Amino acid sequence: MQLVAEASDDDDDDSETGFKLHASSASSEDMFFARRASILDFDLQRHGVGGLGSKSKRQLQRALLSRSLYEGSRQKLGMQHERGLLLYGAPGCGKSLIAGAIGKLLHATSVQYITAADLDSKWFGENGQRVKALFHPGSESKKVGRLADLRLVVVELDGLAGHDRADRPEISRQADESALNLNVLLASLDDFEEQDQTLVVGLTSRKDKIDPALLRPGRLGVHIEVTVPDAAGRLEILKIHTATLFSNNFLAPDVSLESLVQNTHGFSGADVAQVVSGAIALSLLDAPDFVRSGDVPVHFIGQASFDQAVAELGPCQEPHKDAYKYSGLSQGFTFTSDPKASFPISIFKLCKAVYHMQRQSGNSYVACFRFMTDD
Repeated sequence: MQLVAEASDDDDDDSETGFKLHASSASSEDMFFARRASILDFDLQRHGVGGLGSKSKRQLQRALLSRSLYEGSRQKLGMQHERGLLLYGAPGCGKSLIAGAIGKLLHATSVQYITAADLDSKWFGENGQRVKALFHPGSESKKVGRLADLRLVVVELDGLAGHDRADRPEISRQADESALNLNVLLASLDDFEEQDQTLVVGLTSRKDKIDPALLRPGRLGVHIEVTVPDAAGRLEILKIHTATLFSNNFLAPDVSLESLVQNTHGFSGADVAQVVSGAIALSLLDAPDFVRSGDVPVHFIGQASFDQAVAELGPCQEPHKDAYKYSGLSQGFTFTSDPKASFPISIFKLCKAVYHMQRQSGNSYVACFRFMTDD
């Protein structure tokens, strides 16, 4: 169980609202005002997140807005809090980053990141008690009248809330524990009068494997798909990861982010971040004297380093149908020669297909084609 963030005694300067704010010491009025400003502005880039589509942003704003209303106003409107959200999509697209940004936007009192391993115990039934304990701090805050407190619990659902384990007798005990964990989680979400100061954000790469009982309205009822970013999203991500390079004049004048956007069609957010890190490393390897001295010159990272990083890293290093199921139809093929010689490049452009090839051994190649619906 990882406690990602928790209130301390130090003030946090919140530039969005223009005053000093701290989750554990600010008045309820200040806290609700800060949340409302953050949600309406919804600047995820400020928190290091790019590439989320406008539809998904709107869904998040709608789901979180009730958390910014004074309790009296919310009750007059008859507006209910969303008890939980589900972020789903292919690996590497930023689900965990978005969950962390939600905690910052809401000025959460604490953010806990939970995996199935964090709940594992050798004693049968103790796992369920650990699940129940996740909701205890929020319940205590309500009992003592701290209505502005908000506890964010981010749960990796894969392996915790699946509904296909019972068919595998070799892991029957794990299946029993998983069922118990799920039942406790469902009961805690349903006991919302006591737990409305806890917001659960579920993460999964396989929505189809999550028990439907958890995904209905009233539990994790808001489902937001986090997809491979389009051109505008990739530009946002590139700007985030190159911001310090630009501010320190490390990028050469020939670096074009727009060109990189075109060359990274089909890359996930993690892929794009890896391209930037790879370009920095390649530039340093080409200048060993600077590495030894520790003095980094200006304009030492050029477009050629980025292009080489794109070519070496690619968007699908290990083609696998599950990894790309949220990006549209994809398929891996084996060729005895370079696939580019077998298929006209115009076909890929017509189908909006992402092509990536890996040489295996000798003249054997494995190619991955991912057919996109955006860009």
